[in-house]
Amino acid sequence: MSNWADRLEALRSEGVITGFALLTAAGACEPVTGPFTDPEGTAPLRPEARQLAAPFFTAGPPPGSYDFCGARLIVVQQTPGSFCAVSRRRELGIAARHLPCGVLLASFAWPTPAQRAAAELDRCCAALAGA
Repeated sequence: MSNWADRLEALRSEGVITGFALLTAAGACEPVTGPFTDPEGTAPLRPEARQLAAPFFTAGPPPGSYDFCGARLIVVQQTPGSFCAVSRRRELGIAARHLPCGVLLASFAWPTPAQRAAAELDRCCAALAGA
């Protein structure tokens, strides 16, 4: 595993995040963990995970919400290169960062606040940029 993936795996072990995936325009890169994995086991990436990265690869306004893992995620923070979305009871959240190599997704859940998950993802993105 690379340095950035090791950092994310450490955050997952600590319970800060619940999973992560790096998606490129061509598809997912390994590793794919947590809710991003395909529950059917037919592919490494859950099919609906691609919708989370799609706004970064297409023109047009980004959505204000996403449906993922049976939950409606409402976007609570958005910039041209990132978003953070959480479910109604904060049972599931997604932080996404657009990078030159693709889109890095991290999932988190209560009690981790969106701000902490986003900050930790930013640190991992800095490591990825330096790799």
